Amino acid sequence: MKSEKFTLLLVIIGSYLIYYRQRVNKNQLTRQLLFEQKEAERLATLNELKTRFFTNISHEFRTPLTLLVGPIDDLQKKYPQENIIALMQRNLKRLQILINQLLDLSKLEAGEMKASLQDVNLSLFFEHIFASFESLAQSKFIIFNHSQSHLHQLGRFDLDKLEKIIINLLSNAFKFTPKNGRIIVRVDYKVIGEIGQLFIRVQDFGMGIPTERLPHIFDRFYQVDDSNQRQHDGTGIGLALVKELINLLDGEIQVSSRLGEGTTFELALPFVATKMIENELEKTNSKTATIFETEFTNKSIQRKIIETDGQNIMLIIEDNADLRNYIGSFFESKYQLIMAVDGVEGLRKAIEYIPDIVICDLMMPNLDGLEFCEKLKNDERINHIPVIMLTAKATLADKLVGLGKGADDYLSKPFNREELTVRVNNLVTQRQLMREKFTLLASDNTQVEKIIKELTIDDLFIQKAKNIIDKYLDKSEFDVDTFANEMTLSSVQLRRKLKAITNQTVTEFVRNYRLEIAADKLQKGFGSVSEIAYQVGFDSLPYFSKVFLERYGKTPSDWK
Repeated sequence: MKSEKFTLLLVIIGSYLIYYRQRVNKNQLTRQLLFEQKEAERLATLNELKTRFFTNISHEFRTPLTLLVGPIDDLQKKYPQENIIALMQRNLKRLQILINQLLDLSKLEAGEMKASLQDVNLSLFFEHIFASFESLAQSKFIIFNHSQSHLHQLGRFDLDKLEKIIINLLSNAFKFTPKNGRIIVRVDYKVIGEIGQLFIRVQDFGMGIPTERLPHIFDRFYQVDDSNQRQHDGTGIGLALVKELINLLDGEIQVSSRLGEGTTFELALPFVATKMIENELEKTNSKTATIFETEFTNKSIQRKIIETDGQNIMLIIEDNADLRNYIGSFFESKYQLIMAVDGVEGLRKAIEYIPDIVICDLMMPNLDGLEFCEKLKNDERINHIPVIMLTAKATLADKLVGLGKGADDYLSKPFNREELTVRVNNLVTQRQLMREKFTLLASDNTQVEKIIKELTIDDLFIQKAKNIIDKYLDKSEFDVDTFANEMTLSSVQLRRKLKAITNQTVTEFVRNYRLEIAADKLQKGFGSVSEIAYQVGFDSLPYFSKVFLERYGKTPSDWK
């Protein structure tokens, strides 16, 4: 009897525990579902706010853009030869395209965009699109092959959305294909009755996409390369828009890519096959005019480098051709301009030409502005050159990083022309003051200690140069080529480096240093005038007396 009661008690307790656990689990599940529901609502609200923000801000951009486009078009008509106006028009169009893409994404997300079908000649439409890219292909020396299975294929399609899809895919293909590369586009039509299927294949032989990044390329604002050294500009909007437009049209898109070999996009889009009077088709397809312009090449600012000591040289390193030439237009009357598209080319040209100043972008392919600046400041041949860094990264932390790498000044984009000009002038003036200090050092020994304390970067270079002259002090045949070889520089680099630091030619620097040694020896009575002249490399006593008098205002005999 007792055992039965005990068993019953155990059953009751066990049942209660099971019930209690189930109730707890149910409450936890309820709370979790409620949390997930609230989180989903919160994310939906945030997404709606984001969409509304992009829509509003894009619309807000439209008004000032309209007020820019109209007057600039009027200026182009009034001054058709002004290249700067064409540059402005081109970049305004780029901004309009970007804003339109943002608006399209917002409409797609809000479910406000619908397919708008019209009867078109699809074959003729594609030919117009391909033709608009021919000039770009020629300017980049790219082989652009395009073909279609039908010369004429009529169909009912949303022409506007198809145009945006094809233009984005072709723009990407041209962006990521190097010069002398190849792009292949194939369009196939399959029609059974009124049911049509459009197959498009866009293949480039460019840089390719890493396998691990392929699943994300259709994500909004995703960029395959988001580093400071990325090769190409971009916002991460184009492919996201392509994917969503294709979904809207009930189509499919696939991508395959191999790093270093290229990328292929394959599309399948349904359409309704139709018949239409040809002249009506011509009217319809005349609306598909698309504007694609090559980079700013008319009267591009390029200068042949002349190796003269008195010529001021500016190096501009910027991967955007329009901006590179626009900056150059500020200074073309005062400087001989050298252009570079990335940090690697910029460093090579800095070493080759020894410019007086460098204007450098931060985000560049191959070698970004920070690494360029660091390499320049650690190279004895070019570490004296002042650098102005231009960047869209405007936070204090970014500026401190740039200055820490050796940048002499830092300017945020968009920048003011007058401000950039003033900053360039200030840095060049500072270099001029330093030259005057070296000139003072060479002519007044009482200033040696003061000047040496002030100089840091260039002092070691000058000391090395003087040590080499000491090595050849009594050799009258010591020339520029020998000097340059000993300094492990070219003769041009040596001339420009000494000119930048001391405001003296190589000949003047060597002669003045020899005269400085001679003056010290004469003052200490280390020999006769003729003996000391030969000791410091002068084989003509009259010439030694002449240049000594010009330098110190006294003859060697009087100095002694």
